Amino acid sequence: MNNRFLGRRDFLRTALLGTISAAASGQRGLLDFGRGAGAKKELRVAISDWLPSFLADGIRHSYLAPLSTALGVELIVSRVPNHEMLLNIPASPYDLYVTSASFHSWLHNEHVFFGPLPYGLSREAKTAWLVSHEGRRLQEEFFGHMGLTPHVLGVGSDVVGCFSRRELLTPESLKNASIANRDARSQWFRGQGMRVQALLPKQQADALSSGQLDLSEILSPSVSNFLGPKNLTDLSYYIFPHVKTAPTVFALWKTDHLAELARREGGRIERVRNDALEAVSRQWLDHEERGLRMISASYNVKVMPDEIIEVFRKPAMTYRQSLMRRSPLAWRINHVYERFPHSIQGLIA
Repeated sequence: MNNRFLGRRDFLRTALLGTISAAASGQRGLLDFGRGAGAKKELRVAISDWLPSFLADGIRHSYLAPLSTALGVELIVSRVPNHEMLLNIPASPYDLYVTSASFHSWLHNEHVFFGPLPYGLSREAKTAWLVSHEGRRLQEEFFGHMGLTPHVLGVGSDVVGCFSRRELLTPESLKNASIANRDARSQWFRGQGMRVQALLPKQQADALSSGQLDLSEILSPSVSNFLGPKNLTDLSYYIFPHVKTAPTVFALWKTDHLAELARREGGRIERVRNDALEAVSRQWLDHEERGLRMISASYNVKVMPDEIIEVFRKPAMTYRQSLMRRSPLAWRINHVYERFPHSIQGLIA
């Protein structure tokens, strides 16, 4: 199993985005860890290859290592293809999954409401949404369909922006530009005279580097994981001023194992979880400014003009509306989400 992470340079340059999710595999659940002749002696963790090494390393040392110590097992960590992570959890060789909920919106629409999408909640409001109020109940209902119980570990934030080969000064500068974004926005952007493609982050990086793509409309600089320094000389990174997402870190436990595990461990697992919440959140806050300074030093960073921000603001609601049309639960979640206190803080949709 691959236990390596990206280097220190990428560690500081990458976006501060991600969530952690956990599930038991097959018939060998968390109850079988560390005890008895047939008990599992390893805690196998899959980390999405879309997540930056900064987040992977932070979660590993602040949460996974104490957890494996409490269970008395060896920790084995692998980076795995994002699209393979949650397809067949019962048959998976992994015990825990580290990923961002929004990375899996193609699999279940409702994921976007528990990751960094939809936009708009501040760090404090996002925590309240997931820990209390209706957000917590809806989160448990959604993940309950997969046999999982969620527990929030921490909340961070990052700046919204995009990579571009063009000077984005006016809406006219977007005419005939080739842009990669979400399918739900394609029709609207085409109406602005853009050529739209739906590409994964690595595909976006390759297309930007080769000149086939003018603009990568992405919610964080995570595409930089796939862009080497030699490919950045003719790219600009445009940020949306005063706009931040609110990515979250949380654990998804196999529901039928969670209560018994908590009783057996006499509260030790809960203490590990609470300690990890503070450690991961504190680490994010400590490194956020340093990470953004590294981004500023590595890329040609510019502030997005207000006229361009208006262009990107309107289709975001279209994306949420498209989710509601496809999913009754997503409609219910959005109905509550829009009425949640302070949900308009930093809203660009």
